[in-house]
Formats: sequence, structure tokens, C-alpha cells
Amino acid sequence: MLVPNNSAVVIIASTISSERPPMLGSFISRARRLIDVAHALHIPTIAGRFPADATETNYLADTFPNAPKNALSFHPKPENWAATDLGQAIAIEGRNQIVVAGFWLEEAVTLLALNCLAVGYDTYVAGDATPTTDPGLEIAARARLAQAGAVPTSTDQVIREWAALHDDPVHAIKLIADLPQREQNSP
Repeated sequence: MLVPNNSAVVIIASTISSERPPMLGSFISRARRLIDVAHALHIPTIAGRFPADATETNYLADTFPNAPKNALSFHPKPENWAATDLGQAIAIEGRNQIVVAGFWLEEAVTLLALNCLAVGYDTYVAGDATPTTDPGLEIAARARLAQAGAVPTSTDQVIREWAALHDDPVHAIKLIADLPQREQNSP
């Protein structure tokens, strides 16, 4: 179960090609809602960028304007991942449940989820906030993550669990209800 005071959200942004997948707007809207709810419930949100050498560009701010402004470089090599700025930022939060969303599933999200699993985090991938570059690869990518131990979930499920398991569920539901809706039905 996703407990709010043990959860953190990591939004990973990768470069966007000029050819955007048709459903990208829906994925982005759900990721934004996840960030909005995390902020309302005081759940830490960390932003990462991939590849690590990508300069701080507008794609993160344009895509996820509600995410933290300083995206940390994501270096996916497992032998030193926990010592990277992103790995340390996650560890500093002291949360064991990591919800990962962003793009792209076949690269940044998969690599981040596998690294989180490797160092012992309970890792959840919000599938409806994580698009693929190639829909034909989606089933294999999601199966790989599930077999590795990442829990497939949705933003709606994450939000509902956070609300139900909040120290004050009535207050949490009220906070969530007061947020702007972003193409999904959440409390």
C-alpha cells in the first residue's frame, strides 16, 4: 500500500522528439495531476532529466511546469547510481516507496525503476503517466519491469491510496478535490 508519509514521486523527463506519440498529452496531464496531488499532501517530488548530459532546457518546465524547477541529472549505471545527485536526493527524503512517472518507458523510466529496485526501494510505475516511444514495445517493457519487481499502477490508484491512507483521509480528499482536474477521475 502506498502510504503518503512513506512515498516520494520521481518525475523523469527525457528529450522529446519532434514526432510526438498521439496520446502524449493525456500522459502528461496525468503526470501533472500526480505532481499536484503530491504537493497538496506534502509528498516529496523529485525531477530528473535523461540523458544526464542534457542541458537544463525548457522541455522539463514546458512539460511539467508544476515539477521542481531543478531537475537532477539521471546517470543510470547501477554501480554508482545511489551516489549520484538524483540517487542521493531520493535517499535524503527517507521514503521507501518511490512512484516513477515520465518519459520514456523504454529508456529513462525503465532504467530509473530498475535502479530504484536495485537499492531496495519499493518501486511503482504509474503506467498512465509513462508513455512509450513505440507502442509496439510497450507490453515487453512493462512486463520486464513487473518481472523485476516494479509494481504497475495508475495515477488514479496512487492518488486513491494516498487519500485513503493519509493521517486525515477526509482532509486529504478535500485537498485533492480542490485541485484542478487533469483528464482523470480521482477523489
